[in-house]
Amino acid sequence: MTQLAVAPSRALRDDHLTPVWRRIGHSVADAHTASDALAKAGLDWSVREKHLEISEPFGENRIVKSHKAIVRQDSGDVLGVVGARYQPIQNAESFEWLTSALGHSIGSRAISLETAGELRGGRIVWMLALLPNELRVGATDDVIKRYLLVCNSHDGSKAFRALITPIRVICQNTLTLALRDGSGVHLRHTQNAMSRIPEAIRILGLAEAGFQTMQTQVDALARVRMDSRRVVRYFDAVVRGTEENSEQKKEIRSKLVANMDDDRQRMRGITGTLWAAFNAATQYADWERPVRGKTADRQNHNRLNSIWFGSSAEFKRRAWTEALRIAANN
Repeated sequence: MTQLAVAPSRALRDDHLTPVWRRIGHSVADAHTASDALAKAGLDWSVREKHLEISEPFGENRIVKSHKAIVRQDSGDVLGVVGARYQPIQNAESFEWLTSALGHSIGSRAISLETAGELRGGRIVWMLALLPNELRVGATDDVIKRYLLVCNSHDGSKAFRALITPIRVICQNTLTLALRDGSGVHLRHTQNAMSRIPEAIRILGLAEAGFQTMQTQVDALARVRMDSRRVVRYFDAVVRGTEENSEQKKEIRSKLVANMDDDRQRMRGITGTLWAAFNAATQYADWERPVRGKTADRQNHNRLNSIWFGSSAEFKRRAWTEALRIAANN
């Protein structure tokens, strides 16, 4: 029977609680190249295409021309069934461009790889690169580390993508945001897809511009004061777009309001602000939102998939968009 993960109690959500990507990923901080990182993370495998056949009751099997299977070479597992025009992007291709980025510095500090892993048996592979120069909310001690999340799928569910991923240090909440350039960082699995990826430095330039914009936005949210009525209206707008029923939405809103009293939202300089309210929402999405899974490992995989790519990521994007709307009209 599938178990539903229980949200950790407030007493257990301490700063030392390991974020889910570190629980299921592998540290690659000492890797000097992307290929080193793939080996350390157990991602140094490839995929191959295999045609599909329909077994006929009488006569020879019939080959399916419209679709094919993507098979993981080392295990023989079928990762997905895709259209005939789909072209796999190998793990080495997905991440090799990061090798040249490792020699690039922003200011006086260099870029480094941190964690890499897979989801759903290798159907999705990912790597986090840490960019130097943190964001800081105004003149407070609320610090945000700047990451670039590079990910690819082998089941046809997602294009190759690079996403700026700010991670708030005090709570390890994440927000994945697309780089606004299209082809360079969002590549569909078509012929010669990776030949269209731009120079690594160009992607880093996009990330740098994205984080500069985010710094301005974060500071704007921290300047907006929120009384209890404004907080409830904000959370109502965030919860309204979820698929839960009315009672579940009411319970979620109560949890978001309670998160406003968490120490992480009561740091000097951000208490009672729109920035604190946004982080109350991301805390729920990343740490407290129920996920399914028969084992703790499966729950961890499902949680990471949700907070980066699924319904929890959408929940956070909705919270972010609504917060920006309020700040713009303040």
